[in-house]
Amino acid sequence: MSRLFPLLLLPLLLAACAPPPTIRTAKIVPARIFDPARPRQVAVIPLAGDTDGSFAGALKKSLIGISIDGHPYFTLNDAGKVGAAAGATLGKQFSDADAVAIGRAAGAEGVLTGTVTVDFEERQPREQRTVCLRADEDGGCLRWGDASVPCTQRDLRMTFSPRLIVTEKGRISYGKSIKGKSSAVTCGDTPTAVSGREELLRQVEELILKEFRKDIAPHFVPVEVPIMNSSEGIPSGEGRDLFIQGILAAEENRPDRACVLWEKAARFPATSPSLEYDLGVCRELAGELEGALEEYQKSEALLKSPHESVTTALDRVRKEIATRAKVTGDGGR
Repeated sequence: MSRLFPLLLLPLLLAACAPPPTIRTAKIVPARIFDPARPRQVAVIPLAGDTDGSFAGALKKSLIGISIDGHPYFTLNDAGKVGAAAGATLGKQFSDADAVAIGRAAGAEGVLTGTVTVDFEERQPREQRTVCLRADEDGGCLRWGDASVPCTQRDLRMTFSPRLIVTEKGRISYGKSIKGKSSAVTCGDTPTAVSGREELLRQVEELILKEFRKDIAPHFVPVEVPIMNSSEGIPSGEGRDLFIQGILAAEENRPDRACVLWEKAARFPATSPSLEYDLGVCRELAGELEGALEEYQKSEALLKSPHESVTTALDRVRKEIATRAKVTGDGGR
């Protein structure tokens, strides 16, 4: 039995030495080109070069889709009012002064205008292949050589140069040229059909609008948050068992299950920095930043010495709270 005992302890020792599991969440960051007075009630007017209005339609849909804490970040002015003010001409180039006049007539805080250029090219290059020039009766190759095959390559380049103008003062809140490219190629020896112009256009539009959203609005970036797995401060019994089951659920990438188990573990008496910290992670996952901060502070108070995960979490959540106040507040608008 004395020889078996160390073997039974081995998995526990390995688990203790293993790095703690992480839970994937997201944090909000400000617009890459931040303007505290950026208008959020916007009129989108026809874009130069967008002769059928399709890109403007995709742009409006993209703006409407931006939300923070379940609330839309931008609101668009009534399309009828904007159309009446701008006239029915699609693809027309508007000066900044004309754009401001249209925005004011539509009752908008800001007006979004700009230009779109699209360049589509199709070429028929040839590519080299190594092929079997002479085969034996069993299907083996006796002599290899080079051969060229015909191909079709399509490239689509787009440049979107938006300007978001504050109608009250005529100030440009955002202006930049965003470029994107999408390509497709297929050759005579492959069965894959080459993507057409419309598909390439859709891909480039998606790429450009993604960059545009990051430029003008707050957005979320992924964060890997480590959990704490020490059971110190949790008496033996059901509470500790629930805590450990939560750790195992987190290791299986089931944070929802882990949080349920840790909530149950918290009903039992304990003075555990790890449990309080992990509950803070759960609050953070749920978007309850003030609650997360409170749990992290409880964890810190129970520590005998500073812990990197707790220190990092406190800093992260405090910055997140400040950022949300910055990007969702109406101050200065």
